[in-house]
Amino acid sequence: MTHGYGMHQPAAPVSPGRASMRWLVAVLVGVGLAVPFGILLSYVAFLLAYLGLFFYALFGLFIGAVVARIAAGWAPIEKKALTGGTSLIVLTGLAVSWAWEIRGLPGDMSRQALRSIVTLPAGMSKQDFIRSVENKVRQSIERDYPPGGAIGYVKWVIAGGKFEKGTIEGVRRELSRPQRRWIWAIRVVLSVVLFAYGISAVTWPLTQPRARTRPPSTDGTIHA
Repeated sequence: MTHGYGMHQPAAPVSPGRASMRWLVAVLVGVGLAVPFGILLSYVAFLLAYLGLFFYALFGLFIGAVVARIAAGWAPIEKKALTGGTSLIVLTGLAVSWAWEIRGLPGDMSRQALRSIVTLPAGMSKQDFIRSVENKVRQSIERDYPPGGAIGYVKWVIAGGKFEKGTIEGVRRELSRPQRRWIWAIRVVLSVVLFAYGISAVTWPLTQPRARTRPPSTDGTIHA
């Protein structure tokens, strides 16, 4: 015999169809959140000493908490469905982060170049100079690291992640990413692990049946 105060017992079974629909809604919300957080991650990724990795775990926990809150009342979620949905959220956030990082390369290099010059080339405004460097960065990636785009960016950053002095006409200094070669590769691997861990650490308990608390007896009855 046990007092009923604080006693937990499995909740009533949830319809598999309704649970799946609720999980789908939760996943779509998670995917929606992963887009803006992915953009933010592209900016913090290059913090010194891998400090940006902290945000991959932190943002993952936040997204996972929202997803779990939406789906909590419909546990248990099938492990296969939960793994697939969580993976979709992770891949969305990371894909957006990497796409934004790649997209920002010309602008980042142009700002480095602008800081390195004392006077602008004759007949060029600041905006003209920036556009010129951005175009040359894109052309260099496409020419030297075919087919350019995302694949070209990865090849470039693994090969060295820099444009040597004189590579871009009018720029008399080296332009580079703060993370290059194996340092960049390690950061990418760790970012995948930490982002996935942050989300799944909160969503994985959804594979277990939710418990409900039996309300305390108002007449002092002892529950079996």
